[in-house]
Amino acid sequence: MSDLVRETGEALVAAAEAGDGKAVRRMSGFFVFRALVDEGIPYWERAAPVSSWAAFTLARYRKIRGDRAEAERLYRSFAGTSGDCAYGLGVLLGEDGDSEAQAWFRTGWEDWRRLDCKIELGKGIAAQGRPGEAAAFLMDGAGLGDIAVFRWVELFEAMQKTLDDAAASLDAAGSPAEAAGSILDLAGLRDSLSAYPGLLAPTEELYLRAADLSASDPYPHSYILLEHARTLYAAGGRADDCAALLHRAGDLGLHAASSALAGIAQDRGDLAEAERAYTAAAEAGEPDSVFNLALMYEAVFRLDDAEHWYRRYLDLFPDDPEVPGQLAHVARKRSIDATALRERVADLPRLRAAAEAGDARAGYLFGSSLWTWKQGSAREMLPWILPLAEEGDAEAADLVAELYGRLGKASLRDRRRLRAAELGDLNACRQAGLLSNHHKDWQQAERWFVRSASDGDGLDAFFAGKLMAQRESFAEAEPLLRHAWAQGEHEAYGPEAAGYYGVVLHRLGRSAEAVPLLEAAAESWSRIVLRHSDDVDVIARAPNVPELLKEARAAAGAG
Repeated sequence: MSDLVRETGEALVAAAEAGDGKAVRRMSGFFVFRALVDEGIPYWERAAPVSSWAAFTLARYRKIRGDRAEAERLYRSFAGTSGDCAYGLGVLLGEDGDSEAQAWFRTGWEDWRRLDCKIELGKGIAAQGRPGEAAAFLMDGAGLGDIAVFRWVELFEAMQKTLDDAAASLDAAGSPAEAAGSILDLAGLRDSLSAYPGLLAPTEELYLRAADLSASDPYPHSYILLEHARTLYAAGGRADDCAALLHRAGDLGLHAASSALAGIAQDRGDLAEAERAYTAAAEAGEPDSVFNLALMYEAVFRLDDAEHWYRRYLDLFPDDPEVPGQLAHVARKRSIDATALRERVADLPRLRAAAEAGDARAGYLFGSSLWTWKQGSAREMLPWILPLAEEGDAEAADLVAELYGRLGKASLRDRRRLRAAELGDLNACRQAGLLSNHHKDWQQAERWFVRSASDGDGLDAFFAGKLMAQRESFAEAEPLLRHAWAQGEHEAYGPEAAGYYGVVLHRLGRSAEAVPLLEAAAESWSRIVLRHSDDVDVIARAPNVPELLKEARAAAGAG
């Protein structure tokens, strides 16, 4: 293989120097699809100054492996003359929130008619609060072959319809109750506000109109204030405006407003304020507050209080299917010594004060405790945990990655995960391996899985051994897969581990040992392969276990 790698690499460089882009692309595929990215990198480095495809390919792997600055440099070197690099640069800049991204997407669309660039332009228009215009832009000139745009058109048209329908209903509203009914469907836009922040302005305008129309009737008016506040909170920021709306709704007698204030306090880790507000609403009979108060008490092991409020909830809803299970959880938890947890709960005010005074570890302990107890939101806990991560703490860095993931910020999640993995967090190493595996950078994935398996975890050993087996490094894979099978025989990954361990033993000449393992895997192998049925490259790397079982049986019989 080494001779073939060298010959192909030299031919790739020669093709780049001769301006033969098709040959560069074809020979780059040799390295990518044979899982030889490590071997391809030196040749792409030599070819990148004169080949847009080599620069694009190298930039992609630099980015996957964490060197975003070098990826940006490579993309920029050809972004003005290559649609691939224009798109790659736009994506990278967009992940950083840089408005320059849209200029490169426009270049990619106008100069090379790249559909992915057109889609990103449409998403940019929608993010500015103009989903109808975004849908029209995407549909302009679209043909049957442009199927990728249609799901985005459908999404943006639905957003615009929600806004238009609410406006039309408000135009026709003849009473405060009808005004409140007009804004019901606007709640469906909240989950989109993070990706499309411009939607907040037209949505808020509709809430303000509805509030004006309902001012004469306290109940519908207070409901509109509550929904307006929930939308502001979903968008992030403007906390004072959100609180003011909720207090106004509460003053009008809407107990759900107190529940919403309690939820915000709980998200921020202010459990005392959350308890006060939930209790006020719960005592007034607001059902969500009753249940949420019980959940909060259970999380911090105030089990008598938790049981009391779960039973209060059952008084309101005797047929509720969930509460009996929660009461059973409470009963089981009574046997657990929760002294340390209660001490940590009691210590929260001190930790918060220390964090506010600049103690990064105190902030991490405050935020991570609340997150573990499901008492703080990802958005609100992130600022407490981030300082220690910035100081190079691996565990904090991994938790920051998790929080970004919960917030839907995939690029930030992946970058933070790589940083945590580099710092030595083993969970982050596994996640970095899965990320590299997703991008088909299988050599890098294997390295991460070997590191994550260092604590003896069977699943990580399986991931590493599987990749070694796929590149036919059978002796290296054998101890990892042996360990994975010993630990995971009865786990979900057990049948696949048996298959790969059997393949390795057979290839090492230990066919008699391989047969029972291959038999254990063969029956379910088609289902295992079907898990990856949408990825031809992944399927191509999987062994044919039923055929290898026949080979192993024959070899074992001959032996």
